[in-house]
Amino acid sequence: MGANTQFLTELNPEYLQHYNQLAAILAKPSAPDAVTKELIILAVAINQRCETCIAVHVDQYIKAGGNYEQLSDLDNIAILVDGDPGMAFAGKVLDCFDRFLKYIKKPEAFALAF
Repeated sequence: MGANTQFLTELNPEYLQHYNQLAAILAKPSAPDAVTKELIILAVAINQRCETCIAVHVDQYIKAGGNYEQLSDLDNIAILVDGDPGMAFAGKVLDCFDRFLKYIKKPEAFALAF
């Protein structure tokens, strides 16, 4: 948990509880499937320029069975919609994907550096 989230949780203890409840509801099997949900979340993360969100949800995307081709398409859409800032953060998504896959194969080589 990040420092800001921890601070908000201390100010309002119900905050994290409700956030986690919402996350649990979204994690349940439904339409759209888990890969599509993670692509949507990643599109928002790119638009909001949230590096932590990108790292967390690329990991979830991989665990859900997502592939590089779909992620590349998402990045193209983000660039089209968001212009140069979208390009900068879309590149972070692909970099993070590559790093997670390398970690799966060789954990000692893993390092996220934005």
